This record gives sequence, structure tokens and C-alpha cells, in this order.
Amino acid sequence: MRHRFMAFIVLGILLATTVACGDTTTSPSGSGAIGGSPGESAPTGDANRAETLIVKAFRALDAEIGNPYIASSDALVSDGVHQLVFEPLFYANYYTGESEPWLANGYEYNEDFTVITLNLPEGVTWADGQPFTADDVVFTLEQILAAEEPYRAANIVASVASAVAVDPLTVEITLNAPNPRFVDTDLSMYIYTSNFIPLPKHIFEGEDFATFAFFDLEQGWPLGTGPYVLESIGADRSVLTRNEEWWAAEAGFAELPAPRQVIFSLTGPEDSLISELASGDVDWAGHYGLTPAGAQTALSQSDALQVFQTLDPCPWALTVNTAGTTNPFLTVTS
Repeated sequence: MRHRFMAFIVLGILLATTVACGDTTTSPSGSGAIGGSPGESAPTGDANRAETLIVKAFRALDAEIGNPYIASSDALVSDGVHQLVFEPLFYANYYTGESEPWLANGYEYNEDFTVITLNLPEGVTWADGQPFTADDVVFTLEQILAAEEPYRAANIVASVASAVAVDPLTVEITLNAPNPRFVDTDLSMYIYTSNFIPLPKHIFEGEDFATFAFFDLEQGWPLGTGPYVLESIGADRSVLTRNEEWWAAEAGFAELPAPRQVIFSLTGPEDSLISELASGDVDWAGHYGLTPAGAQTALSQSDALQVFQTLDPCPWALTVNTAGTTNPFLTVTS
């Protein structure tokens, strides 16, 4: 069951679990050529259209920074790298309310919930082939604690007293106070972000953590343990290619994701998006490009299009019932 859920995270990529909020409209990959007007995407490299997943979820870069603990990395990291290049210790499963192990096999608390012991699996490697170990986890935590304003990691700074590598596959984290939910809130990856992403010590060591960009495509940076590597990124799209030697597939932990290539592209005008959906030139419409009327127009033009709903982990409103009924309640709507 755990492997099946994780396969959905990886193979479903971003269609619902990692970047979508609310209803989405999708179409299966088509085989026709894609036009060249601004905002449209076309397969690159060796992958053809049938092997390419195209999603409308891309923002122009603020800077060429792949270090997720620097604020100006947000657009580059969040639209593709976060989902496909980086991997967390745990994934948040919105359907069960539990944290699913990934780069960690599991965890244990001491009796008063002030010490967490993380157990890491054997055989995990970075995309450059170097082993992922407890040293990477501890090094990243130590850099976060030493940084003045690590992006998205302020709660880790407030919560963690220290971290040590007990052995290559065991990490012990000491907290400043009892916190039985720390793994769920800070060591697990959510739909859009993660407070803690392990970084490769063998690349970051000796660099200034607060300023090191971690961006050099020729060297494979930003580097992760995930099933894809960032091949190119520009003003209107990023292109990620499948890592054929992904550790999880090599270890039999998960299958390689089906798409050989994933393209994140700008949404563009709604009429262009409707046309791309209807012709099968886009696989996911994104969560901002279509109005309800636009979605209906696209659906009317192609029987292959699907609309689906999923649990929405980023609610857009909190509504309080003040009608004085006998059963007052809170409802979260999106």
C-alpha cells in the first residue's frame, strides 16, 4: 500500500497531488505536433509527445537559484524541481492523515517526544551517484540552524536543538521542547512546499549556505535524489528528463515513472489553453488558467478530456456557521 501511494505521487506527478488545488481538467497525451506560439510547449530531446507530460504550471524565474532555503528560489524550485528532482524524508498523505516514509524508513520518539530517531534506507543515491546518508540530513539541519533566515525553515530553527548522525543510516534529532507532530509538520513534503529538503553535503560543504545558488545545469544542479533531472529552464518553461538510474527503481522500491520528459510551461491566454486541451497538446490545465466557462468549452470540444476532484490541501476560505442552528460547525471551502 505504501509503495502504491508513492507510485501515485511519482507517476501522477503533478496532476492532482503536488501542484493542483481544487478541480482540474486533463487530457491524455496526443501525438500531434505542438504549435510554436508564446506560452505553448513542445517536446525536446529524445522524448516524443507520447512520452512527454505537459503541465501548465510555470512562473517566470525570480533568479537562477536552486537552493530551496533562499527565498528567491521559489519560482524555480516550486514549479517542477520540488515535485520531481527533490525528495523528502516523508510525504504527507492527505487521505490517511499520516506521513508516508520515503527517504526515511520510519521514525521513533523517546517517551517525552523530545528526541526523534530517523532510520534511513540503504541504497539511496543522489542523481550524480553519490550515496545519500545520515550525514546529508545532519549537515542540512546544521546549516539551517546556523542560517539567519532560512526560507520556509523558521519552525525548524525554533524547534531543533541539535542533530547527530549515529551511523550512516541513523539520525538523532533533539528538540527544544516536546513536539509529537514535528515529523508531520516539518519533515514531510506537502502539496507545494516542504520545510525540510535534504541537500547533498558533498556539494554544499565549504559553500556559504545563505548565498550558494546551487544552480549550474552543466553540473546537474540543482541536484536531488528524485526520478528527474532539470535539463533546461527559460522564460516560459522548464524541461525535466527522467533519470534512468533512479535509486528507487534500481532498488525495486518503485517503478520508473512513465513519462521520459516533463514540461512545465506558462499558462498563456485562456483561448489558447482551451485549444491546447482540445487538441491533446496539454495534459493538465493548471489551477488558474481556466474559468468554469472555459472548462466547459474545452470539454465540449474533446471527449478525451476529464475533470476530477481530489482533497484540497490548500483551502481558500474558512467559513463559520453563525446561523444559530442546533449543530454549529466549521466548513472549509475552496
